[in-house]
Amino acid sequence: MRTTRLTPIVAALAASGLLTACNILITPITDQTPQPATEFYGAMPSGDVVSLQQEALSLSNAWLDRFLKPVQQADNSQLFVDYAELERSESWMTDKQAISVSEGHGYGMLILVAVAAQDARTTAKAEFDAMVNYWQAHKSYAGTNLMAWQQWDTGLNAETGAGVAGAGTIIDRPGGEANSATDGDLDMAYALIIANKLWPEQGYDTLAQSLLDDIRATIVMPDGSLRLGDWAATAPVYQNTTRPSDFLIQHLTTFAAFDQQNASTWQSAADRMVNHVELNTVASLPLLPDFGIIDQAGNFTVAPANHLESDFDSHYYYNSARQPWRISMPGVYNEVSSLDDNIEWMNDFFIAKSNGDPAQVYPGVWLSGPQQGEWIETAWTDLTFTAPLLVAAVADDRPEIASWRDALWRKLTTEHPMESEFYFGSSIRVLSVLTAVDLWPTL
Repeated sequence: MRTTRLTPIVAALAASGLLTACNILITPITDQTPQPATEFYGAMPSGDVVSLQQEALSLSNAWLDRFLKPVQQADNSQLFVDYAELERSESWMTDKQAISVSEGHGYGMLILVAVAAQDARTTAKAEFDAMVNYWQAHKSYAGTNLMAWQQWDTGLNAETGAGVAGAGTIIDRPGGEANSATDGDLDMAYALIIANKLWPEQGYDTLAQSLLDDIRATIVMPDGSLRLGDWAATAPVYQNTTRPSDFLIQHLTTFAAFDQQNASTWQSAADRMVNHVELNTVASLPLLPDFGIIDQAGNFTVAPANHLESDFDSHYYYNSARQPWRISMPGVYNEVSSLDDNIEWMNDFFIAKSNGDPAQVYPGVWLSGPQQGEWIETAWTDLTFTAPLLVAAVADDRPEIASWRDALWRKLTTEHPMESEFYFGSSIRVLSVLTAVDLWPTL
């Protein structure tokens, strides 16, 4: 699939003047094993590269301006991502005082190092440090350095959510549920590794290692699969549950390069993620469900309905929607990837399902039953499901999908005003757009 290589284009931006300040058999390593990202091999959307990158950076700054909020009682020395700004007014949101989740914290730290790498935000380092401070103030109750997955502001109205997020007393989620969630911690560790490259000798490497050590100890299963969080290591029902939206293959290979003493653990985990995708997807239905269970032989099996979150746990829904982004990253950053076929299958599937129109991508796909292969919801659309498809399209350089790639780019950059979109889809949109134009931060 990869036929040509694009060289880094950061210099073009600078010249333009547009930017400112277990015993389970693991798949053996082969030439197609994902490697740490050093080059961009993707196929960008059509257009002038500098202009495309400026669009991505402008969108990133708009996201940061909207979602980053200060903790006022910490003299504004802590920042969090307010993931529920619009959601708190919705009837379906029950936790009206919720303000932050570790997943969003990871997204925020990733976006900050991405814009910082381009000198596109003068306040990026100070904001990054404030996000680190917030994490340090809200560690998992499991006793790890991982982040407690959710925080509440007790100053918000418990019935309506009214008030200013960050102005009251910030507490970890009550009820003994303030443990970690894997994706947020992996994203935070990755962002800290990049921060150590951008701003060396300031302790970011030590902080990253503290996360990696606890991820290895509590999240990585004996076969290399990833658990849901540090709490799951001692939870019999969920001890072997995994989530395809946590298949952060490119992160894991970066961890191997950074944490060389434990490189084999990280590389084996990356290989295991690839193995799960290869063995459990086919051209006609190239998707994995929201949750899976690793059986005694190390095989990925589909979790039942309501295993953890909803009736749709065994289908492609709001967790697994991130799958086209997460598992396509090796296709963007490896000249040859053993997932190239799987990425092409995903593109072909979604182009056919939507008639090549991103506006006709709907939430969820049934993976079994009489409606197998059909959309789960058709009454609304959501950026959560549309945005990740851009990364899959960029990872696929076939000429016949160029119009699909361009249509996705236009939708994500020219539609959906930032102030009117929910946090989740907006966050994935920004990270996907950054990746599409070689602004994903790498070693």
